[in-house]
Amino acid sequence: MTRLGFGEYSGENVPRALARDEFLITVAELAPEVLRSLRDDVLPVFEATNSAELRPRPRPHWLLAFPDELITTLKAWGDCWHLDEEWIYEQALRLLGTWHRYPHFAAREPLAWRGLAFAAWEGPRGLPLVFEHAGWIPTETSPKAFKEAARDAFESYLRDYLADMEADVKARPDLERTPIKPSLREHLSWLVRYQALEEEWSDITATATRELADGRRKPVEQQAVEGAVKKTAKLLGLTLREGRGPGRPSHASYAANGVKKGTHRS
Repeated sequence: MTRLGFGEYSGENVPRALARDEFLITVAELAPEVLRSLRDDVLPVFEATNSAELRPRPRPHWLLAFPDELITTLKAWGDCWHLDEEWIYEQALRLLGTWHRYPHFAAREPLAWRGLAFAAWEGPRGLPLVFEHAGWIPTETSPKAFKEAARDAFESYLRDYLADMEADVKARPDLERTPIKPSLREHLSWLVRYQALEEEWSDITATATRELADGRRKPVEQQAVEGAVKKTAKLLGLTLREGRGPGRPSHASYAANGVKKGTHRS
């Protein structure tokens, strides 16, 4: 079960940011050739153009700070793996910078994303919880009776405090209750298989299952797989690739702007 936030409520961009990080981690696990391609094909251009010394410009023009040669190669890498999104390029550039500064990370297999920008929420800090009580008067009550009375008074104060905070949070349009996605990691794996590994719906459905309440697993129909993948892609802000269509080879190898794509996992 994946909770897309740190608390009961989250800022509007937090669930998407956390889901994107989970997606990239899943890419590295299921399609390691994606990061190998980034290292082997894009890192040399990153270093040859001295791009490690550059700093991105403010969004939405941050890519303009980098040389055309690097951006062309980076976008060819993104097109190759159907990961043509600016938020993925931003994380790829962060990783290229890390590999440049710490070459041992680029030599260590399996390759992994490093320095993912997990979402931070600068939300309301909350009202101070200050509880006051008259205290124990030894001439009027026993310690046991005092503890019971003090505990009851605190519980009453705490209920009122939480009710007030809940009302304040619900009144804020920029906050929402943190979504919980029980099957997100599974759906992300289906998405990686469809998007980066170019498996078709029937390929994924052949091995797709879902866990029942009693722990048993049940096969999933193709319509459910398609729906889950499309919904997850929408959450991420990822444009799904088009299907291969009749007659198109399933595991093609090709080169574009120096980016090479190997044989996919079947």
